[in-house]
Amino acid sequence: MKIAKLTTLITAASLITVLPEYAAGQEGNVRQIEEILVTARKISEDIQSVPISMTTFSGVDLENQTVKSMIDIHAQIPNLYLQESNQDPQAILLTIRGQKQNDTPPTVDPSVGIYLDNLYYPRSLGMAGPMLDLERAEVLRGPQGTLYGRNTTGGALSIYTKNPTDEFEGFVRGDLGNFKDRSVAAVVNIPINDTFSSRFALQKNERDGYGKDALGAERGFRDGEYFRGKLLAKFERVEAIFSGSYQDNDSGQSVWHLGGLAPANPDSGQPEGGTGALAVAAIEGLPFTPEGLSEAAELLKRYSHGNLSSRRSGGGFPNFSKFKNRVFGLDLKVDISDGLTLRSISGYQHLNRRTSTDNDSTPYDLLDLVFSTEGSYFSQELQLLGGDEDFNWVTGLYFGDENMDHYEEAGIIPVFAVPSPSISDADVHNRSLAVFGQLNWVFAEDWRLTFGARYSRDERSVVSNNRVGGVCVVPAPGVIVTGVPDDPLNGPGQCPRKFENNFSKPSWLLSIDHQLTEDLLVYVKASYGYRAGGLNLRGANFADTFEGFGPETVTEYEAGFKWDAIPGVFRLNTAAFYSDYEGAQRSIIIPGPSGSPIGLTTNAADAVIQGFELEAMIKPTERLTLNSAVGYINPEYKDFVDISGDRTGESFGVPDWTASANITYQHPTPAGELSAYIDYNWASEHIIDPTVPTKRQMQQKDFGLINARLALAAIKYNMDIAVYVKNLEDKTYLVSGSTLEEALGWNNVILGEPRTFGLSITYNF
Repeated sequence: MKIAKLTTLITAASLITVLPEYAAGQEGNVRQIEEILVTARKISEDIQSVPISMTTFSGVDLENQTVKSMIDIHAQIPNLYLQESNQDPQAILLTIRGQKQNDTPPTVDPSVGIYLDNLYYPRSLGMAGPMLDLERAEVLRGPQGTLYGRNTTGGALSIYTKNPTDEFEGFVRGDLGNFKDRSVAAVVNIPINDTFSSRFALQKNERDGYGKDALGAERGFRDGEYFRGKLLAKFERVEAIFSGSYQDNDSGQSVWHLGGLAPANPDSGQPEGGTGALAVAAIEGLPFTPEGLSEAAELLKRYSHGNLSSRRSGGGFPNFSKFKNRVFGLDLKVDISDGLTLRSISGYQHLNRRTSTDNDSTPYDLLDLVFSTEGSYFSQELQLLGGDEDFNWVTGLYFGDENMDHYEEAGIIPVFAVPSPSISDADVHNRSLAVFGQLNWVFAEDWRLTFGARYSRDERSVVSNNRVGGVCVVPAPGVIVTGVPDDPLNGPGQCPRKFENNFSKPSWLLSIDHQLTEDLLVYVKASYGYRAGGLNLRGANFADTFEGFGPETVTEYEAGFKWDAIPGVFRLNTAAFYSDYEGAQRSIIIPGPSGSPIGLTTNAADAVIQGFELEAMIKPTERLTLNSAVGYINPEYKDFVDISGDRTGESFGVPDWTASANITYQHPTPAGELSAYIDYNWASEHIIDPTVPTKRQMQQKDFGLINARLALAAIKYNMDIAVYVKNLEDKTYLVSGSTLEEALGWNNVILGEPRTFGLSITYNF
């Protein structure tokens, strides 16, 4: 087994450095590891006293890692796997402990919850946008939902931006990088009086593309604007934070390659490349003979991964991703008494996105996709918190209401006059209601019990206007829209037609922890998580393609410890888990009766996931900090049979092993404090899209990336100057992909960004 050697070397070297210094009793020279306060359980706690597997980063940590968007956060977190969506480069797919959402329609809830300033974001669209003026980030692993927000089976990612303070301060920052990357950002904190203060952040960024397609159009370009404002009001017993943000991002698709072709199938007479090769033969005027179809397959292979450079895509259809959103939030806290607080968190989000991509990744007109989504999400959460250090609790209500107009258009192989375009056109309404509560009770000296429970009800409805070639393909009750007059079941479509379903389920958490020594916490935890079911909005012809899919549930058992092995110098946290996974939601594409592929979400029956996380922090001197982490998962389906057949042996599409390490070194100079940061993150071999039959075509070998940053804090001049590089070795690797092998005869892959570097200059005031 190949594991990141750098992690082991750093840990060993650090211990060699730490132990002699610590043994010598140089207390004045050994800097304590700073206390890290988190609010994962809705109370402020030292992370070492929280019986949960979690990772947190401060704003300084995120700056050192050159985190510019949410997609940059995952590198140093064990068992967190983050991918660019194969539909939209501004959408992300989050996986924690193997639990993954592999599609982004508004009818499928995520398995990992995303929170920004305590507001739950039901869709990951636009989450690859800019991030600015961050306070901290917290990643919780395992089922969530007994404390706040929405119920999830995999975990939660919470991002917190800085709140207004009573000091006038701010900064102006300019960045320049390769590919003509340029951005300007500014933050200003303005205290108004003893009661009110405000904070504003804005950023404008542009970058040319790092690749081109067959039309000569840029791939990977971006042009974005972001603005956020916060107003803080403090009264004697009341604190309120009103926030508003706006972003407008225009991005080019990443570099796509044809991943490979479906092998020939003599039984069905399909040639290598399937319908795709037949279409190319027709376009090129080749005969439909074995020789002609073989030549057509070779023409397609010119655009496959390995035959094109990492900066060149074979696509010949306009590529873009446009995203806008507005978000408003009100976080209100009222101290009813010394031990009782009422909190209200209200949010409103509105988004608008449009995406276009060439799904065959070749200049041939085989499959072109356009996505459009517009809608809003309103959420209201009430929390009542009370108690003291020995017994504290939180209980609350959550309400979420989402309305989305979602449109997908697929232009499919027009050379064969296949009915086209295939259109999924749906009005989606999702409503969620929940009551939840959790208590922490110190029932004996150094022993604590935590119990939480939640009851959720989710209402789902879809009004479908799906069409193929301009003809409604939503079947009326009791008929099939086949277009074959002789079929006795054939009947007219019914557009619009409403489909709806409701789901409800309890979820819970129980843990016991023991402060074995002043520096060692051990705990065991059991939890039951629930992800709501939904409806298929891409159905066609048959009623069962519109049928809903059921909820997925996870019963997870976890044991771990948090240990300051050498207090203030060496910290080691670890957790092992076993997850019993039922009804896992998975997406699949099947061929439809009209020749158009149909995308469905199904339940993958039962699975088991087991693994562990280990994180170490070492601070041998005041100037040097070292971190390393290792994560392992072993997921496997116990039973997975759906409409496409037996998929029990299918991969989960995530790496079994993840590992990372980073070093930060600070050194005073006459010009100011110089800090150097370098990190390495590694992932084991894995399949990018587990549904692809030809595994090798979408297999990413194990790989690691190196990122670095060198910064000078010239305090005398109120300036920070930094240079940074990401993907230092300019490695080519796959981040995502999708398969249409069974439906049309090919799959495709999406490449990660090449080496990027830049200069950042900040003026502080």
